[in-house]
Amino acid sequence: MYAAVSTWLTRGVIVPYACNPDFVGRSDILEKLKGQLSHRQPQTKWHLRAALYGLGGIGKTQIALAYTYWLQEECPDVSVFWVHTSSAERFRQSYTSIAHECYIPGYDDPKADVVLLLKRWLERKDRGRWLMVIDNADDTQ
Repeated sequence: MYAAVSTWLTRGVIVPYACNPDFVGRSDILEKLKGQLSHRQPQTKWHLRAALYGLGGIGKTQIALAYTYWLQEECPDVSVFWVHTSSAERFRQSYTSIAHECYIPGYDDPKADVVLLLKRWLERKDRGRWLMVIDNADDTQ
């Protein structure tokens, strides 16, 4: 699990899971994430990053979800994007969905490199604040 925080102007939320009302515990990890990815800090030219790592099934996705829903309540102007990376195809599908939802020009061109389009779009200074969750990044390929 990897999260990066930067900026985006118009709010958008793409989270594939509902908030889990039964999620408990892990408050120490959530507090560390809140501190590391603080959206109340002055903006810098660098993206803030945090990684949740460990064996499969220990709750990394649930922690990321809890943080995401907390962030939406605390900072409603922050956009949230969820990217599945269990395979290269899922990664591309997630990026294409984000590009579609955000109306990024050229995303539907069959020759377009959607990953590069989205990257450049997110890097623009006028994009406001955003959080991207990279889920299931078990394979570095």
